Amino acid sequence: MTGSILTAIGKAKLARATSENQLEITHVAVGDGNGSYPVLTENMVALANEVWRGTASTPVRDSLAPNTLMFESGIPVDVGGFTIREIAVFDRSGVMIAIGHVDPAQQIPLPKQSSGIPMTVRILILLANATETNLILQTEKMEWQAGKGMEQEQLEEPVTHVSRRKLLTAFGMAGAALAAGSILPGSVAAYGNEGLSVADTVYGGANGKGKIPPGIAAKLTHNELAGLDTAGAHPASAILDSSGLSQQQVNDCNRCVDSISDMLAIISPENGMRVAVKGYHSPDIFIELNPYKGGGDFIWDATSTSTANGGTVFQVAGVATGRWIRLDCSEVTVEMFGSKGDGVYDDRPSFQAAINYLHGRGGGELVVPKPIIEYRWKSYDATNSACLVIPAPTRSIYLDPISIRGTANLTSIKVDLGPGVTIEAAILLKGGGLYKKFENLSVWGGATATAPNCNYVLKGSDTYYPNMAIRQCQFYVAKKDCVRLATYVTLLEQLQTAYSPRGIVVAGPGVNDSGVCTSVTLNSCYALNHTEFGYWFGESTYMTFNSCAADHIINDTGNGVAAYPYYVDIARGVAFNGCGAEGSTRIMKVRVAQGLNINGFMTLSIGNATTPPDHLIRIDGGSSTTISGLWNHNKLGATYVLSLGNTFSAESVTILDQSIFSTEVTYSSNWRFENPIRFLLNDFSKKTQDNTLTNTGNATTNTTNLVNLTKLAYDTELVHDVIIRLPSGDYEINGTVYLCNSKTRGVGRVRLIGHADGTSRIVFSGNGGIAFGIPSQLSSVNFTVENVEFHLGPAIHASNKGVMFYKANVAFTNAKITSNDGAKQYYSAGQATLTLDNNSRIMTPLYGAIEVAYSYKAAAAPTNSTKLPAGTVFKASDPNSTRIGWINTADNGASWLPMVVT
Repeated sequence: MTGSILTAIGKAKLARATSENQLEITHVAVGDGNGSYPVLTENMVALANEVWRGTASTPVRDSLAPNTLMFESGIPVDVGGFTIREIAVFDRSGVMIAIGHVDPAQQIPLPKQSSGIPMTVRILILLANATETNLILQTEKMEWQAGKGMEQEQLEEPVTHVSRRKLLTAFGMAGAALAAGSILPGSVAAYGNEGLSVADTVYGGANGKGKIPPGIAAKLTHNELAGLDTAGAHPASAILDSSGLSQQQVNDCNRCVDSISDMLAIISPENGMRVAVKGYHSPDIFIELNPYKGGGDFIWDATSTSTANGGTVFQVAGVATGRWIRLDCSEVTVEMFGSKGDGVYDDRPSFQAAINYLHGRGGGELVVPKPIIEYRWKSYDATNSACLVIPAPTRSIYLDPISIRGTANLTSIKVDLGPGVTIEAAILLKGGGLYKKFENLSVWGGATATAPNCNYVLKGSDTYYPNMAIRQCQFYVAKKDCVRLATYVTLLEQLQTAYSPRGIVVAGPGVNDSGVCTSVTLNSCYALNHTEFGYWFGESTYMTFNSCAADHIINDTGNGVAAYPYYVDIARGVAFNGCGAEGSTRIMKVRVAQGLNINGFMTLSIGNATTPPDHLIRIDGGSSTTISGLWNHNKLGATYVLSLGNTFSAESVTILDQSIFSTEVTYSSNWRFENPIRFLLNDFSKKTQDNTLTNTGNATTNTTNLVNLTKLAYDTELVHDVIIRLPSGDYEINGTVYLCNSKTRGVGRVRLIGHADGTSRIVFSGNGGIAFGIPSQLSSVNFTVENVEFHLGPAIHASNKGVMFYKANVAFTNAKITSNDGAKQYYSAGQATLTLDNNSRIMTPLYGAIEVAYSYKAAAAPTNSTKLPAGTVFKASDPNSTRIGWINTADNGASWLPMVVT
């Protein structure tokens, strides 16, 4: 018989112990040896198969053996269903100090077969000398002597420590054997190779170290105790109940094993046999770090041929008929299918097996418990190019919903396929289906932020996936998009993305992002560290972004894509409420807006001081957009807040408050523009704008300055006048200045006013010129020219017309058009209307057609006696006759020149 031994670690700890730093034994554990007695070695660190552990008593001294200590622990009455073949003690740090055999083996029945008396297990440790016993912590002095039980100083024996001698005296050996669970008749004495069982120690054994006390043997009515174990004296197979069921059959039908592999190793299980499996896998040495997980109760169905799935149905190798069936599947977890979550094991097959099981039973929720470290997916489905595939519903899109829920705060899952491997998705949805949910998960498409293995982390775009819900999840690390969904009526809440070109992408099915997505709500979502877009939405109808953020959206890849935190291709009824962006190149782009509301939008550190963007928000076209509460804090070199594209209709954008100034808005030229932006509060165009030019002496600079002032007129709706005051003397320009464009409208006027000294003259050189209106466009704005002379100087190009009228209403007051040699022409086209007062003159020939406010029914030239305003053009009233007009080119009103009006 092999006795108990101190482990190598136990010896080392005892050698290091001192009277001030004693070794403390805290636990006693027992095991079933995996069905046999293990070979004991001092290098062992755990029982072969631990089945129960309890708190150890304070060490008890043997008065007859000063170098021996005994420890005991009580197995509660509600614990059982196993056989004890091994026993060990552990210190406070969980290190096994000593291990021994329990011989004969003791069967602890299930609680329902128990007598209700706690089982006491004991182990004796033999030390080198009595001095070493002082190195083991003892909280109260207790002594024990073989055959005499335990004694405390001046205390009666505790009720819970019924001595073996007293119990056996009361019951006899037969009584003790039948009172299974009341006491373990066979503790282990640790005497090395000379070790004895407790029966040997207390009563004497085969080696002659003692004998059975008188009176005990007389009570034994069956076999002699010496040389026999309890099972031999009273075999469980011989103990029958009233139905004929033997105790052995009860034991076999109610077993506890350590792992699934132990259950599958049971030889010839009987139909209906039940097994309690502590964990899917046996735990590591340090059970606190890798405890039992995924266990449960199983029953052997000898008639079953169900397909094994690695979680709820198990097939024994080589057995065609008969399956182990898990009894409780009310909550399905990945640990039930073999996941470890230790950061090393490949958990992907267990995740997929669990999803397949749920899919097969018509949907349900997969629970992902808190991992020991994190779950790792180290393999993938090559057919679908994905780690986890959620199949298409087998009945209809309205049935078979599947959800995945983490139980810890952001349960971590990482794809870890190694370098050089790229798959389509970490999680791939197939075939549509409603009500898919993801909650409390942190899924990475690569082991680190810089090592993506997946194009997408979560992808469901082969068709629509309506009524989805994604709550408190992180989807990180992808080569394309972290999340790509075709969906509608969906809630995204506290969803975070990072480390990919695009974060959250919601668009219709297909590779071209076509199709409408509608009724999607985003609450408190966050996109971080993307190189193209934080949020990319395709054709979107009635969607809402609430308290969403996008930070550090900067494209430094060199691929030329303009990065935006927010992008909407078509926004129909889309609202941004209380959202923001930080540390990015720009803010937002909307290609077509048809009912867009941006309300309470805050930005921080947008732009780049070295290479500033040309805009922060860009809206390319559409109608019915409102903006308010836009706060751009610490803009970095940005010049413009809002940039509009070229497909707008009139008044398509309305600024509701003073968060955007009209000077912070720019437009692109397009003939369809009338007035795309309307400022309700902060609209400078509704107030008279009085601006004065300064003569720089440089024709090019003068031209630029005049152009900049005219933009105040045609970039806004004119309700009041825009005044441009000229300096005294000549103001030379060498380029064409348009005083309006196709967008300019309103009841206000554009007024060119000369200096009070009457010397203001705009001199045209090169291609210099003034244009009232633009070609082929009707302007509804009125112009006045007051105390100004337009002069075509000697340096003007020969083909230049100088002053041009395009369908404009222009009034001259004390104004003139003159030229250097009298031969230069001014130009009119498009039914312009010109009014001259008595002090105004046009003293150069006209090219084109123009009408003056007064008309005169005569084909002959007027005379000064007509008393009509000088410069009045007359034309015949007969539409069938040649229509001759007249214009006075002389200050004295005597030089009338005819012109043909066509």
